Amino acid sequence: MSDEPEVLTGGNTNPAVLRFGDEVERTAGWWTPAVHDVLRHLEAQGFPAPRSRGYAGERERVTYIPGPVVHPDHWDLLTSDPALAAVFGRIRDLHAALGPHTPAAGARWHAVGADPSEAAEMLCHNDLGPWNLVLSDEGWVFIDWDLLAPGRRDWELAWALMTLIPINPEFGLAVTDVGRRFAVALSAYGVPRSEWPGVMDVVVERVRWAESSIREGAARGDEPWVTLLATGHADVWHNAVLHAEEHHQAWLDVATV
Repeated sequence: MSDEPEVLTGGNTNPAVLRFGDEVERTAGWWTPAVHDVLRHLEAQGFPAPRSRGYAGERERVTYIPGPVVHPDHWDLLTSDPALAAVFGRIRDLHAALGPHTPAAGARWHAVGADPSEAAEMLCHNDLGPWNLVLSDEGWVFIDWDLLAPGRRDWELAWALMTLIPINPEFGLAVTDVGRRFAVALSAYGVPRSEWPGVMDVVVERVRWAESSIREGAARGDEPWVTLLATGHADVWHNAVLHAEEHHQAWLDVATV
């Protein structure tokens, strides 16, 4: 392991992420023991994910996953429908791998990104976005597990659909393209078609949450919300809210033809 760390950039909720050779070190929190317990479970199953490597003082260590990250410089890796299907197939397999895991009594989870319904259908990564998606030698791997928490399946899928299709208007995808990719993604995951309207409802719910959580957190003076508001993230999600409210039924109509 190298003695000189490399500062890794791009995160919004966990600053000062350092790479030491094949390991990553960052600030631990109350959620870290539960997260590392899950990562050890995935390692025991042989599922591709960062591996827990314990602690360095008050900082956690996990293995570094080499490979290009989709956002911001490698969107070309995800523009094809087969690539999107492969990612959602990986999410399906991830959820299947997490299913047998029973968290320790008293496990504590991060609140950022957690399902506000307080449902506990399954364990959710809660940030299955392109900034956490690496094309590794083992295929698609999601990193940055600190937001792990119980929630609804549809809450988890909604964020992945929002950010990986993606639905944000600045990407300029036509209604037919978004609807088609919605169908590709949910078919690859294995969601029954009868449940697609409910998933779309949660997509709209979660895109509204993305904006409101930033504005409400910033009003309280909390980070990372203050910084996210100052850097325009709430405005990005506001535009996505308007876009989703206007087009979600048309997307669903295309998807279910």
